[in-house]
Amino acid sequence: MSLASMLSTLPLVKPVAKKFWKLYNQIIQSTIEDSVRRLVNNTVCDGPFNGFTFPNLVSSSIHSSTTPKLLGMYEKELYPSLEELLSNNHYDRVIDIGAADGFYAVGLAKRIPQALVVAFEADKSLQQELLHVAEANGVREQITLKGFCHTNDLQELGTSKRTLLISDCEGGEIDLMKPEVLMQLGPCDVIVECHDMFVPNCTESIVKYFSDTHEVTVIKSVEKTLSDVPAGMLPRIPYPEVEIEYAIREHRHYTMNWVVARDLQ
Repeated sequence: MSLASMLSTLPLVKPVAKKFWKLYNQIIQSTIEDSVRRLVNNTVCDGPFNGFTFPNLVSSSIHSSTTPKLLGMYEKELYPSLEELLSNNHYDRVIDIGAADGFYAVGLAKRIPQALVVAFEADKSLQQELLHVAEANGVREQITLKGFCHTNDLQELGTSKRTLLISDCEGGEIDLMKPEVLMQLGPCDVIVECHDMFVPNCTESIVKYFSDTHEVTVIKSVEKTLSDVPAGMLPRIPYPEVEIEYAIREHRHYTMNWVVARDLQ
């Protein structure tokens, strides 16, 4: 055992060492993000939103997802399902609940130029970042931005020919995804991030909601590795692989489930 490892086990040293490594990892993460930004010129280089302009945002210093977003590997587990939905359906509306910095709302606006996009985001600072991202991608007029999403907010949107709904709302999905709420929207395909850590048996409940009307798939989150980095990019990032691997992880504290539900109408 190294001296550093031995010291880190001591009661008085361990909290200090933990803070040091957290700060060190944040610095490395930020430095690698800056390097990747320069390599790709602030443009997502792979995945369903390839070509998406992702400007530097204040929230990038808070969240750990910027580097995987730029590399086109953020929530990569969803890509096959998302591409299948986009290939097989003509959407005239997208609803994004918990839109955050607009990665999905703006990305989908670019992928589906005929669709109106309704983005719900409660955090006012993130609302401004979403608008900034939308302007950078030339889709500001395509997006209607709203605040916190209540069940009546969804119901009041009315029906459309076919809606694609994305949800990441920290447990609120248990109420928002109820059939009596979504039936007001018309035919609706759904990708829901389930927060079982906040709402016990959330995934099971969401699957049950859609089981009679949709084709349902459950997808589990997987921590990203170097093999997920787009071909040719890894040698161009001038940092040790162990540090790159840390920077591309999404650092989820739990294994997450997504429910992908395709409307059978």
